[in-house]
Amino acid sequence: MSDELKKLFTDLADYTNIGIGGISFEDKPIRDGARIEISTWLTSMLPLTKTFHVVVTDLQPKGWTFTTESDHVFYPGTITFSIVETNDGQLEFQIDILGETSGVSGYIGFVAGGGQFEDLTWEHLEKQIRTRICGNKK
Repeated sequence: MSDELKKLFTDLADYTNIGIGGISFEDKPIRDGARIEISTWLTSMLPLTKTFHVVVTDLQPKGWTFTTESDHVFYPGTITFSIVETNDGQLEFQIDILGETSGVSGYIGFVAGGGQFEDLTWEHLEKQIRTRICGNKK
């Protein structure tokens, strides 16, 4: 895995969308066993802030996996980030999310704007990696 990507991840993943909310990752190296704090705020329907945690549970040469802790909105769950080289030599960045919403409050939050915000957050991260790491302006 690119040391540059691991180093920049927490900066690249930070995201704010006026009118919807924001997310901020603790500035901490991506290392096996690292516990990372994530702060979010939603402003769309009801002002809401939440802090939750993930742990780096699988660190591979071309990616890593966050496993969610019980305070996360997707619990139990995993979020895997990886870079794959395609047959034509291009690099493809992938995010795979597997999890359940954590109870009724997690489900309501997801339906009330959290799901839309989640999509926007990962789209932002993908764009940041594409332009700042891969040099692709598209």
